[in-house]
Amino acid sequence: MLFASLDSFPSILFLFQVLKLIGHLYMQKGKSDHWIDAKIEARENSARPNSSSSGRSSRRRRKSLTILAKKLPKLRFDAFVLKYFFTSHGTRGIARQHLRSFVLSVQHLSEVHPRVDVFRKLAGIPPLVVEEGGTEP
Repeated sequence: MLFASLDSFPSILFLFQVLKLIGHLYMQKGKSDHWIDAKIEARENSARPNSSSSGRSSRRRRKSLTILAKKLPKLRFDAFVLKYFFTSHGTRGIARQHLRSFVLSVQHLSEVHPRVDVFRKLAGIPPLVVEEGGTEP
């Protein structure tokens, strides 16, 4: 398990743990998008008109493909990250704790590693702001 025990939350993950989870998120997002594209392409291939079909049935097929594409929208990356955490953990509370720990780790480690900084920007995570008194929010 990548996360520390629940009694010590919010904990900051190690760099290798964050990089491993970032790689896993990119892979899952790619699989999700590829599955949607493959589903639409399969429907498109099965709906190819024969040489004897009319223009009306061709328009009907294009319309059904448009409806299918609207039903299977690709999620934005930030929404995908949220959905990933909420579907991959047992309960909503545990998912929130793990997400909070991951976001805090990304904020802290974005200064250390460029891959984490790029991920932070893509996922829409704001940078860690340190107040003038030197304490973190």
